[in-house]
Amino acid sequence: MNKLRVLSQMRAFKALPLTRKVSPLQVQAVRTAFVYTPDWVPGKRPETEEERIKAAKKYNLLPEEYEPQDDDGFAQGDYPKLPTSHIDDRDPFYPWDYPLLRTNYGETLPDDFIISTYGMFNPNEIVYKKMPWYEQIFKATLLYGGLTFFIWFFMLEYRYYYPKFESPLYKKGVVHYGYEKK
Repeated sequence: MNKLRVLSQMRAFKALPLTRKVSPLQVQAVRTAFVYTPDWVPGKRPETEEERIKAAKKYNLLPEEYEPQDDDGFAQGDYPKLPTSHIDDRDPFYPWDYPLLRTNYGETLPDDFIISTYGMFNPNEIVYKKMPWYEQIFKATLLYGGLTFFIWFFMLEYRYYYPKFESPLYKKGVVHYGYEKK
């Protein structure tokens, strides 16, 4: 039952200096690491009313709420038939015990709950239709053309000119240079 205790009784395992004694803390750590609770495994499909009440109690449901899954070949034994709700459809402001998955402790979840988590397809989400190619081209042209016009129109006053001095051309009667000391 306890893997560490079984290992500690082996001769080769006892030869190691650190494993000669097994502390209760190690035993507890191994016991909780290898949890297998038969109560959590779905049992056989309930046939009588007593079995149905027992299965409802096992899954924290009222007997009138409990309904086993349809026996279509994919049923999980006595696991209840629960509505599938995507995480995004659950109230984000409710004080969940586990807010990441928006679930509460002890809450019975559908057997396909993992496909209703983040990043998975949400059947209740509004899916937008694909735009036709000509509409895509028109909208892209409108966007880029409008952006170009906007930049051109509002940047007219901020045009950049190379700075330069007046052209030093020769004029009659004007001395441009001199050799005299001033």
